[in-house]
Amino acid sequence: MLRIIADDAIPWLREAFAELGRVTPLPGTAIDARAVADADLLLTRSVTRVDEALLRASNLRFVGSATSGIDHVDLAALRRRGIAFAHAPGGNANAVVEYVLTALALATERHPQCGEGPIGVVGYGEVGSRLCARLRRCGREVMACDPPRVDAGLADAGAEPLHPLARLLEACSVITLHVPKTVTGPHPTHHLLDARALARLRPGALVLNTSRGSVVDAVALEAWLRSGRGFAVLDVWEHEPDLRWSLFDLPELLLATPHIAGYTLEGKVASTQKVHDAVAAFVGRSPCFSTRTILGGIGARALGGSDSALALLRQVHPIEQTDATLRRLRSLSSPQRARAFEQLRRSYPLRRELSHFATPADATPEQRRLAERLGVGVAARSAPGWRAITSAGDGRSACETAGPDIHAP
Repeated sequence: MLRIIADDAIPWLREAFAELGRVTPLPGTAIDARAVADADLLLTRSVTRVDEALLRASNLRFVGSATSGIDHVDLAALRRRGIAFAHAPGGNANAVVEYVLTALALATERHPQCGEGPIGVVGYGEVGSRLCARLRRCGREVMACDPPRVDAGLADAGAEPLHPLARLLEACSVITLHVPKTVTGPHPTHHLLDARALARLRPGALVLNTSRGSVVDAVALEAWLRSGRGFAVLDVWEHEPDLRWSLFDLPELLLATPHIAGYTLEGKVASTQKVHDAVAAFVGRSPCFSTRTILGGIGARALGGSDSALALLRQVHPIEQTDATLRRLRSLSSPQRARAFEQLRRSYPLRRELSHFATPADATPEQRRLAERLGVGVAARSAPGWRAITSAGDGRSACETAGPDIHAP
């Protein structure tokens, strides 16, 4: 039987992989060279660095990462050792898009200038392309940037024209980042927004980072925020889990969350499903994990009618509660903060995506159009069993707990 070492935080781990081998779950931080020495397969998340140090004494044949990004994986090391690899690109893309929509709605309510002018989307991959489409449906002007796609001759591959980053910095009221972490090459993203780039932003601009923490120079960002020239929403942090806690003293940091923008039930299920299918294909088995009973149907629950995007989105994602929980860690000692940050990520109650919900049967035409533009699943019909989700003011929310690419060696 195949021996599988797996990060114990991968959702539905046993349900997805127990029929394919003997699964040994471990915390991601405990997966080291000794742990994988006798394993055939390794299943990870982003907290485990897959490199020569991990692989040197192993006989691994396959590594799967239940993540969209792969900057924690040394692909060259896997190729040298003949180890196949698969991950879950796009699994959490809709989740990140809906996080950004919620953060934008909240930022615009507090600072209306964030709703004026174009939104600059840096990175036109799985997340960036979907975000551009959703923003345009919501009536926002968008400018996208992706130099690697331009270099690869893909600038005209989609409907969205791609512009230089400098143009976005100068023209846009919002810069939202959706790029991988790269340090070398023609277009490194490490400190993509440094002091010089931030200085080019228009007054009152919003920087929103849900990609990788080091894409933004935290020291430069703090100086820029302290100068009163703009605002920030951060879900990812340079040197995570050791955050730059002095940022939390600044009212210009509008929202702070613990790296959970992509954490939805749908996103987690999709990522596990993609890796499961890849493992099944690798070992020559038919897929034996179905997400149907986990997710339920589209439009399975009705939202309360809402006249504003923020009021509707708050029903699905209580982002301000998550922000408040993270800010409370400021009172802890430094070692406690890092541990508590990781615990927040592990215990985050998975929210549902907008496709899971429906507009109520008594919604006005305007409310239906708003919900459709944002991505709410279907219009509810009067039927037994519909349960409306009321606005977040009563302390309740819609939160729930609860064909892959395989890279041959």
